[in-house]
Amino acid sequence: MKSNGKIELLNDIRDHYLRSLENEKERMNGIEKKLYQVLNNSGFIVSLVGVFLSILYNNSWNEDFQLIKMIFGILLSITFIFIGLSIYIARKIFNVKKFIYMDVLPNPAVSSENFEKIEDFKRSYIYSLIKCLKHNMRINNKKANILISSSKWFNWGLFFLVMSIISLIISDVF
Repeated sequence: MKSNGKIELLNDIRDHYLRSLENEKERMNGIEKKLYQVLNNSGFIVSLVGVFLSILYNNSWNEDFQLIKMIFGILLSITFIFIGLSIYIARKIFNVKKFIYMDVLPNPAVSSENFEKIEDFKRSYIYSLIKCLKHNMRINNKKANILISSSKWFNWGLFFLVMSIISLIISDVF
């Protein structure tokens, strides 16, 4: 293979890893946006639970509805716990010391002049890209796991909120 062919191949490989690195940055942004949505929606749900708690202690319910009132209170408590767990887990992304991303920056000490062949320089650069990409993927996977866990608890909280609303409707109908 001619030297020119090797350089073109190395350029193609470099471009592939540069695109992959850019895709990882976009993935990071998507994960973070979804985690922020979970946090924002959790605040709304907690406010909604507060409104329902005031209904729970409304004196207009008579003794005939004590069982429904108790079920309603338990369901709202479970909702609050699950939403709280969701917030607790999602807030882990704010620990910036745990999520340090790498980037491949030009280093004046490592220039093409320090290599005998341009191919060696390109190989070294590609190796740095691969190392950076693997590191950033590992960080994004950690954030994705936080998102999955937080979303799971958030969804369970929503489920129990709906169940508490159904118990409230049943108490109103009967």
